[in-house]
Amino acid sequence: MFIQEKQAIEIKKLLTLATGQDCSDISNKKMLNILEKRLKELKFNDFNNYLKYLNQNSLKEISQLKENVDIEKYAFFEFKFHHDKISKEISGNNVSNKLPKELNILSIESGKGEFSYSNVLFFKNLFEKLYSNCKLNFYSMFADVKGLNHSQNGVYLTDCLIKQIPSEYHKYFKKGKGELSKYIKIQDEIKKIVSSKCASFKDKVLPYYSEKFDYVLVDLNSLELPGVDSQSILKKLEIVTTPESKVFIDPDFNINPFGSSFNKNSPGCFVRTKTEAENVATFSYNKIRLLIVDDSKTIHTLLNKVFEDIKGFDIIGSCYDGEEALNFLSKNSSVDVILSDINMPKMDGLTLLKKQMAKYKIPTLMLSAISKDEGSYLFDALDAGAIDYLEKPSTSDLSAISNNLLEKIKIAKDSKNKKNTVKNKGKVVNFQNIGSQDKTIILIGSSTGGPQALLGLFKALPNNLPPILVSQHMPKEFVAHFCKRLTEQTEFQVSLGSRNDKLLPGHIYFSEGDKHMKLVNKGNMLGIDYDNSGTYKGPTSVDCLFHSAAKYANEYDFISIILTGMGKDGAEGMKKLHDQGVYTIAQDEKSSVVWGMAGTAVSYGAADVVLDIDDIPQEIVNHLNKKIQKSA
Repeated sequence: MFIQEKQAIEIKKLLTLATGQDCSDISNKKMLNILEKRLKELKFNDFNNYLKYLNQNSLKEISQLKENVDIEKYAFFEFKFHHDKISKEISGNNVSNKLPKELNILSIESGKGEFSYSNVLFFKNLFEKLYSNCKLNFYSMFADVKGLNHSQNGVYLTDCLIKQIPSEYHKYFKKGKGELSKYIKIQDEIKKIVSSKCASFKDKVLPYYSEKFDYVLVDLNSLELPGVDSQSILKKLEIVTTPESKVFIDPDFNINPFGSSFNKNSPGCFVRTKTEAENVATFSYNKIRLLIVDDSKTIHTLLNKVFEDIKGFDIIGSCYDGEEALNFLSKNSSVDVILSDINMPKMDGLTLLKKQMAKYKIPTLMLSAISKDEGSYLFDALDAGAIDYLEKPSTSDLSAISNNLLEKIKIAKDSKNKKNTVKNKGKVVNFQNIGSQDKTIILIGSSTGGPQALLGLFKALPNNLPPILVSQHMPKEFVAHFCKRLTEQTEFQVSLGSRNDKLLPGHIYFSEGDKHMKLVNKGNMLGIDYDNSGTYKGPTSVDCLFHSAAKYANEYDFISIILTGMGKDGAEGMKKLHDQGVYTIAQDEKSSVVWGMAGTAVSYGAADVVLDIDDIPQEIVNHLNKKIQKSA
């Protein structure tokens, strides 16, 4: 049986016209496979006979083709031949003994999550059987927001379970009942372990990732895009991989690695070698070089223990006070990040910070015992240019804080060429009286870099704004200090949010650091409460605040804002608010210390505008003014 590619293209066009669903994004190869299967089902040996049948039974056949396309368009476990190769490589020849402590795996697709989830389930299943000590980190890159959103919902046709998904993976899906029996849903435990962004090979660069990837798997439809060629694909993949990383691509896609840092290992598999720049680099080129400054020998011992088995970090200096550290810096210009105590003899950490920032501008993380006594000193350090703060390690919680420590150090190093303060542009202008807007509330979420961003934001805003609720990731011991500082340095009344508070204009209410603030209905007005359902984990949850507001989006005018911060907290909640018509603002990557929370919100399509932190105050006022003019 022979079907020409041009005939498959014509059928795609026919389906698009007949159903109103764009079928151009399905690959020609896949459409050919669908037609070949359909002709076999109908026992036609000739395509012309099939066309006659199609004309005679147009409605019925188009409906059947549409169903086949929906099932096969983005199929689960299409990459089985690559999965088999990876499985054989890891399970054979004792390779598992050579694996690192963790692996980063990126799936790049143009579908709705079928490809990414197939890879997640394959790796998860394989490593649980063979190498459970290796931590797996999963990431996905979607060509469009619709595909990303669909994957986050995780709902697919039951036929996929029957026709595409091996039985060993059925346990990860939940079947619908009654009217929903034609659908399956992937378990929440799987959805939660995947970090997703929206981008494609058509973009100038792939999105920023804090990690490099050991395995990259790319579906065919992601490659068949106008203007995308072998060289542009491989150049972009160089940035997110390291030497010895493996990239798996459909072997039917003709990709030529000549001139790139990739070598063809087997059909569809490319192994990354060193780029020219990496070959020139010294052994320590990629390592983050640390200077530890603390008057406690115990802290030095514990930090050395954290880094002794971790690649990519090198403690090149250990000093016990600020004077010793400045002397060290005068002779060593290669320090990438400083970890500094606050209280030390001879010269304290704040003085050291101010002196070295004036001369060397080395990103600095402050080491803190997280006590109320250190709160004011810590915020002085953040004002002076410190990137963030870290809890001092102890023997009992060394493993618990290690991941957070390493992540913040990487962020600090990457922040060297970013601003972490807000320019003083003065008060925003053309602000109208909004005292009558008693059903307007501003919601803000932030994390790493948030204190500096919030201080600059509130300094620029007039104090007759509607009430503002803030969820800032911060230890509970420091939140009260920060509220006091903001009250002193801005025109707002700033306090910890209480269940007894009446939400008033000109007031800012912060969530307690270890609790999850939410909005609840208190008669004829909204008020503050704290969630104790156990749904939200970790520090104060931005998602909890945003999700609670979404319940009242039809009755109240909210403005939802996500600022700089590590992770993705708040992105889902902002997407929910955005979909209900709430005006949403995200801080841009350039002005963020780390573009995690805001970046994820943008990738979800949750932000109406993406702005430099300096431009957000005026945007808030402009939006409120427009609301007033509409209601006048």
